[in-house]
Formats: sequence, C-alpha cells, structure tokens
Amino acid sequence: FQVNTVQAGDLYRHETRPRVAGALFGEFLVVWESNNSPGTDSSYLSVQARAYDQSGDPVDDQFQVNTITEYDQWRVDVAGEGAGFVVAWSSDYSAATDTDSRGIEARRVSTIGELLGNEFQVNRYTTGEQEYASVAVYQGAEFVASWSSCTDSNIRASGFYLDSPIVDGLIVGSQVGCGPPSIDSNLFGNDMVVVWRKGTSGISARLYEGSLFAGSVAAFETGSLCGWSDFIGNPEVCP
Repeated sequence: FQVNTVQAGDLYRHETRPRVAGALFGEFLVVWESNNSPGTDSSYLSVQARAYDQSGDPVDDQFQVNTITEYDQWRVDVAGEGAGFVVAWSSDYSAATDTDSRGIEARRVSTIGELLGNEFQVNRYTTGEQEYASVAVYQGAEFVASWSSCTDSNIRASGFYLDSPIVDGLIVGSQVGCGPPSIDSNLFGNDMVVVWRKGTSGISARLYEGSLFAGSVAAFETGSLCGWSDFIGNPEVCP
C-alpha cells in the first residue's frame, strides 16, 4: 500500500528515506523526508509522517512533523514506545541555541498521529554540523538520541525524559569522517547499544547495560572493513 497522500508534482519533488517504528499495542508510524509538504514547509525538505492503527489502517492522511521550515529538515529516524513515538532529524535551523550549522531536532507523536508538544533541540554541543540522528526508547517516557558530530569526528548521545535532558551530549566514541550511527534498546528498554562505522578500521559498538549511561560500559570493535557488500551501503566486516 502507498503511504504518502501528497503526490509528487514533478521530477524535483520526492518522498524518500522512510523509517518505521511500532508502539506497544501494534500501532505504527511511518516517517520520511519530503520536499512536497501538505503543511507549512515549502522550503526544501521537511519531515512527514503517517500513523496506522493495530490493523494496519491509516488513522489519517500524512502530516508535517517539523515546525522550523527554513531550508532542510532531513535524515529522519523514529522510535516507538507505549504512549507513542519519538521522531528525530537533522535540521538546518534550531528550535533553541544551535545557530552554528546543522543541529538535531526531535518531537513526540501520539499513536493516533497527534503532535505532542513542540519541536525541541536534542544536541547541546553546537560547534559545526550535528548530523544523522538515530533514536531509541529507553524505559517508557525516556529516550536516547545518538548522532554524528562532524566537526570533532565524535559520536554523541543525549538521554531525555519527555523533552527534558537527563544525560547531555555524552561522547560515545570517535570516528573517521562523518557517518550515521545506529542506536537500539532491548525489549524492555533496559540496555542499549550504539554502533557506527569507524572509518576503514571496522564497525565500532558500545553497549550500555542497566541504568541509563550509568551502568557498566563495554566497548568493542568487530574486524576490519573489507568493502561494501551491496549497493545500499551495508558494510561487510572481515574476520
């Protein structure tokens, strides 16, 4: 079935980079970036979403998530929790203090597609570009967002309760260049793992066990990067 309800008008209009997450009782939210918004964003790319119920039926038409509309809102990710979803993305403008290049923004969405509260800034480290948001739910109303801090070549993460920071701008690890991390939690949201490509030296990961960023921390690397295993950019790891 087709998710987007706004049709592309020409070759320069597109719907791309979709992501999906499920909530506790089977509802799910599809998010993507678009330069063909049904809302107020007519400036380059925007963040779009559409909510579905437990039967897979759409709750309503697609809607715009971002409120900041200057230039690009893109590279979106989504995570589900009991009461709804958290959507995070890279933004050329900030809802708060990040006036230096791109920052990471987020917003909560209910299971029926209602926007909960305002868009808010995730990153507090604001030097240079903050790119490639990845988000995971941690114990209900808490969530963790990880991203690539391109200027100092670090992977950073912040923990939130609703839209209030708990742990702010923790450096997870270093990288070569600027690439996307991925973060996920286990079924009960007690443990988390962040993975990222560390240049040509392999795939790095860091596991956080127990309390958010306060439990035991194990860092490991797996092999060395042999090349690209397929055309969509999944890295192949050598033994």
